[in-house]
Amino acid sequence: MTRSVGQEAGANGDFLEREARKLVPGFRRRSGVRYRLNRWREEQLAQGLKIRYRDLVAEYVRLNQQGEFAPIPHGRYINFMSDFLASEKGATREDAVKAWRELKGMDAPKDYRLWRERTRR
Repeated sequence: MTRSVGQEAGANGDFLEREARKLVPGFRRRSGVRYRLNRWREEQLAQGLKIRYRDLVAEYVRLNQQGEFAPIPHGRYINFMSDFLASEKGATREDAVKAWRELKGMDAPKDYRLWRERTRR
């Protein structure tokens, strides 16, 4: 009998890892996979699809084997600082802090790309 996963029935990390190791010898958990797995699960349920535990495990394995993840969009200081320092040649931490404070005063999402568009001269 195949069990269905509902909103109230989340599989814990031990179960996912144990089942993933059965499918993939030498399985290694990657950072960010649980977040993405939860978003995938929410999307499936929102579409009215039933999720079985084997579906959840298969998606968990797929996400762990996937290449680089796209950044998760959110306005956080640390992400802005990282993007700023990587993109602005010769920039200092003080430059990045000043730019962050400028961006915080804007009525806009808090990300480097938007800051660059709005301040480009």
